[in-house]
Amino acid sequence: MIIRSWICRGLGNHCAVEVLSELVRKKAPIILFLMETKLTDREMKPIKMELGFYGLLSVSCNDYRGGLALLWKEEVTVDTQTYSPNHIDVNVHTQTSPNWRLIGTYGHSVEERKIETWRLMRHQHARASLPWVCLGDFNEVLASDEKNGGNRRPMAPMIEFRNTLLHCGLVDIGFSGYRFTWRNGWPRAAFVERKIR
Repeated sequence: MIIRSWICRGLGNHCAVEVLSELVRKKAPIILFLMETKLTDREMKPIKMELGFYGLLSVSCNDYRGGLALLWKEEVTVDTQTYSPNHIDVNVHTQTSPNWRLIGTYGHSVEERKIETWRLMRHQHARASLPWVCLGDFNEVLASDEKNGGNRRPMAPMIEFRNTLLHCGLVDIGFSGYRFTWRNGWPRAAFVERKIR
């Protein structure tokens, strides 16, 4: 099953929707998690139709900031668990595989509020009863070499992010293509629960 996440930086103009439509045609995701739509729930509905998706769960933007959307094809059934301006948490059901959980996360970018993202992830882990995948933009890196240019990242926030992943039993599933996401068009951050036997 192909699952994608993308930071839109606004879908309020037709050019952005055309670019997203082309990416959806090329990559053919069954589930698509969008961040920074900068749209209301009502404004997302025609985009769902244009992209050819069956289902939509949208979190409206706040004063044209933020906005999340989870879209899916008919091949899956999605049961909403929780959502906020920073996450969408659903259970996913298919005819061919066991049920699992998907959490789309858009982490706080302000340094002082990042702890809220880690708390949310830990809370979601405590509620986990199914295997889960967590994807999106966490607004943090695991290591300095994941950043290109600018000032070096301080170690403390990276360590807190790593500790959160460890606490939640999540592992980085890696990526293919160019290592910096602004070049290849799709964010690479995705984590899957490590199975401990």
